[in-house]
Amino acid sequence: MTTLQQQVDSVFHPEGILAQRLENFEYRLPQHRYANAVYTSIMEKKSLLIEGATGVGKSLAYLVPAIFHAKNTKKRVVIATANIALQEQLHTKDLPFLKKHLPIDFAFGLVKGRGNYLCRRRLKNMLTNYEYIKGDIEEEIENWAEYTDTGDRSELENEPSPGVWGLYSCSAEECVNCSAYKNTCFAKLARSKLGTYDVIVCNYHLLLSHAVVRAETESGGVLPDFDLLVCDEGHKLADIARSFFGWEISQFTFNRLRKLYFRSLTAIRKVDGVESLLRAEETSVKELKKAGEDLEDSEKAFFSDVEVFFKAGKPPAPRRFAAPTLIQVQDLMNSLLTVAQGFKILAAALGVAKKVDDRAECHKAKSRCRKIATQLEELYKIVDKNAVYYVETAGKRQFLRVVKRMIDVSELLDTHVYDHTDSSVVTSATLAVSGSFAYLQSEIGLRGALGVVVESPFDYTRQGLLVISGNAPDPKAKDQKKYLSEVCDDLEFIISEARGRTLGLFTSYRSLKAASEHLKPKLGRDYTIFVQGDAPRTRLVEKFREDTSSVLLGTESFWAGVDVPGEALSCLVIDKIPFKSPGDPVWDERCRRDEKWFWNLALPAAVIQLKQGIGRLIRSKTDYGVVVILDNRMIAKNYGSLIARALPPMPRAVSTGAIRAFLDKGLA
Repeated sequence: MTTLQQQVDSVFHPEGILAQRLENFEYRLPQHRYANAVYTSIMEKKSLLIEGATGVGKSLAYLVPAIFHAKNTKKRVVIATANIALQEQLHTKDLPFLKKHLPIDFAFGLVKGRGNYLCRRRLKNMLTNYEYIKGDIEEEIENWAEYTDTGDRSELENEPSPGVWGLYSCSAEECVNCSAYKNTCFAKLARSKLGTYDVIVCNYHLLLSHAVVRAETESGGVLPDFDLLVCDEGHKLADIARSFFGWEISQFTFNRLRKLYFRSLTAIRKVDGVESLLRAEETSVKELKKAGEDLEDSEKAFFSDVEVFFKAGKPPAPRRFAAPTLIQVQDLMNSLLTVAQGFKILAAALGVAKKVDDRAECHKAKSRCRKIATQLEELYKIVDKNAVYYVETAGKRQFLRVVKRMIDVSELLDTHVYDHTDSSVVTSATLAVSGSFAYLQSEIGLRGALGVVVESPFDYTRQGLLVISGNAPDPKAKDQKKYLSEVCDDLEFIISEARGRTLGLFTSYRSLKAASEHLKPKLGRDYTIFVQGDAPRTRLVEKFREDTSSVLLGTESFWAGVDVPGEALSCLVIDKIPFKSPGDPVWDERCRRDEKWFWNLALPAAVIQLKQGIGRLIRSKTDYGVVVILDNRMIAKNYGSLIARALPPMPRAVSTGAIRAFLDKGLA
C-alpha cells in the first residue's frame, strides 16, 4: 500500500507529477520541504505553525498531503482563509488543477457566510417595493438574480455597498428558514453539498461560527465533521477572532428592527380575530405602536449621549469606555425589552393569519432585541475583563458605533477550534520573527505546535537591494508638516530614478493623501499615478500591472495580496516602520498589560507587517527590484538592526542614488 509520504513525494519529486504536468517546471526544494512538514503534522497528529516565504508555493504544498489524507482516511479537511480572494484562488485555480492531475478523484467546494448569498425572500420584497428608489447597482443585482445559479455576490461585476447588499441578503441572525424558498435558497443549496466534499474551503468567520454553534448546541456545527484544519493567512486570524467574539451596536442596528416592527404592526390590522388576541395579551395596536415610537426616541437619546462622549475625546480616534460607563443605557434597554414583547405578540398574530415566515421573522427579531439589551447592560457594567469597549466612527458617512473587542483570543481559539481537530496547520508567508513563533502563539494560541520556517527559493542576494538611509525623514519629528514634505520629496526622486515602476506603501491615509497631492502635479505627465480609492483595488492592481512605467500608492490593504511579477513593480517604497497605531483601544490595552510591550508586541508585529509589504516585490525567480524604507529609525535606533536582520537577505545600500544603477544592471 502506498504511504502518504510516498504519495507526497510522487507529486513534488524532481521527476514527479508536477514536473510531468507543468510546462517550464522548476523543482522547488522549499515546496517539497513544506509538504513534508505538513505530512509530519498529519501523521503525528500534531499541530503545525509553518511560514512559507514568497515563492514557496505553499497552497499546493499543503493541499496535496491534505487531499491524500482525506482520501486515505475518508476524513474531511477544512481550509480556512482571511479573504475571499484567496478562497477564490483555491477554488477556481489550485484545487481544479490538482483534481485534474492527481492520480485520485476527490470532491471539493467553497462555502461562504450566509450574508454572501442572495436571499430570495429579500429579493421579492425589493421587487415589490416601489417606494425604494433604485440605482444602477440595484438594477444590476435584480437582473443578475434572474440567471445566477449560485446567488454568490462575487459573480456581480460591480461590488455593491454593504448597505445596498443588505437589502438583498440576510445574516444568520435574520434568516427565518423561509418555507416559500426552502428548496431554492442559495445559502442552503451551498451548504447542502458540504457533506459530499473531501475538501471544504471557507473563511475564518464561518469557521468561528461553526465553533460557536457546536459549543452552544453541544452537537454539530455549521460545517460537517473534519479532522484536519489548515488556516492560511494565519497572521490575520487573531484580529478576526477579536472582532468575531465581540460585538457592535450602531444606529443601523436598529433600522431593520424598527422597519420590521411597524411593517408587521400594519400587517396584523387585517388579521381576523386580532382584537381578541390583543385583549388576551392586555395590549392594543395603539400601545404596540407607542412601544415602537419609544424605541426610536430612546435610541436617538442614547446615540446623542454617545456622540457627546465621543467628541469629548480626540476625534476621530476611538474613545474607550471606562467602568462604569457614563452613557445611560437603561431607557434603551427597557425599550428594547418592551419591543421584544411586542414582537412576540406580533408573531402570534401573524401565526393566526398563517403567515409562517413573517411569524418566524418576528421571533428572530424578538431574540435580537433581547440580545442587544444584554449587550447594553454589559456595556454599562464593563464586566468582561478580557475585552475593551469603545466608540468610534465608521464608513463613508462616519456613523457612530459602540464596539466590544476581545483582548486575548488564544485560549478561545485553542478551546473552540484547534482542540476539535487531530491536527491544525496555521500558515502564512509571514508568521515568524527571526525564526521565532512566540509572538504569533501569544496571538492565536496553538501552543506546543511544531514550528517550521521554509525559506524562499528566490535569490534575494542577487535579485534585490534594500536601501536604508540615515538621512531618511524622522517620523517622530515635531514638525509633521515638514516630515511629510521630506517623504514626498524623497518619493519623487525615487520614482524618477526607478522610471516609474514603483509601489508606494503607506502606514496612514494622511501620508497617502500628501504623497498623492505632491506627486500628481510633479510627475503626472511622465508617469500614470494610481492611488487607492480612485478605483476598486483589484482594478488598480490590474492597471498597474499592465502599465509598466506606472506608480501605485496605497495603505494597509495593499501591503498584502498585490501580485505583480515582472518589470512593472521594480521598486517598492515604504514610508515608515509599520508600528501599530497607539490610538487603537485593543492594542493600547494589550501593551498596558505587558511591561515589555515594545519588545514582546510592537516590534514583532511591525516586523511581520514589514515582511508582508516587502513580499510584494520579488514574485518570481526572474524578478529584480529595490526596497526603500524612508524611516531614519532603521539606522538611528538600536532596534533598527534587529528589524533589518529579520527581513529577506538582500544586500544593503545607504543612498537612494543606488537605485537607478541597480535596476539598470538587473533589467538590462
